[in-house]
Amino acid sequence: MQEVKKQQKFPLIAEITKNLQLSDDTYLISLNCREVAQKALPGQFISILCENLILRRPFSIANVDNDIVQIIYKIKGEGTQYISKLKTGNNLNIIGPLGKGFNITNNNSLLIGGGVGIAPVMYLSKVLEEKRIPYHLLAGFRSIIDIPGLNKSKTSIIAEDGSSKLSGTINDHLEEFINRQKPEKIYACGPEPVLKFIVNIANKYNLEAEVALEKKFACGIGACMGCTIQIMENNEIKNRQICKDGPVFDGKSVVW
Repeated sequence: MQEVKKQQKFPLIAEITKNLQLSDDTYLISLNCREVAQKALPGQFISILCENLILRRPFSIANVDNDIVQIIYKIKGEGTQYISKLKTGNNLNIIGPLGKGFNITNNNSLLIGGGVGIAPVMYLSKVLEEKRIPYHLLAGFRSIIDIPGLNKSKTSIIAEDGSSKLSGTINDHLEEFINRQKPEKIYACGPEPVLKFIVNIANKYNLEAEVALEKKFACGIGACMGCTIQIMENNEIKNRQICKDGPVFDGKSVVW
């Protein structure tokens, strides 16, 4: 069963201990925040208040190390541009951890991360290591990125531009890895088309698939209904909010 911890809903002030640039537009930021670190589960996220913006920006938790919480982000707009310019010693106003995380089971697992979708499965890989649950992590990027903290012996990186040993996309190699690793369960996060493909292949091989969905959140707590998706439950289509009811869902229940 999924571990449940009480969520922190009020704002917290977290000091930046590192804001590391991984590529031209991708960063890994470390935040000193014990309150979040003690409660965070793989698949959950934090919501960050950015300067001159009304709405917070959500980011999946990529790692927890003692009191340090890490996220991986890509510069896409004003919010992430603002965060990228912050330095060690600066503070961020955050809320978290939020959302429902992965339901960790004792199964040989294939973890899949597309782009910054690597974050929640990266954190999951650390927890699986601690629990001694076998896994392999498949990460897809446009160009190869060296991410600190990944167990390289259990990670395969695919780069669209051919800068990695494996070239192409996750879709190109997914069945190969299923046949090679013989997983009993798949955990994934990434762009919606990639997740839809992963779930279709999981169905083909009769594998359970949990997916962490990505979407812009306005409130992050289920009040604004801006991240509503449709889920099939008991043969009925129902509306659910990614931020509150997810971001992790049974991939086979999502109405893509």
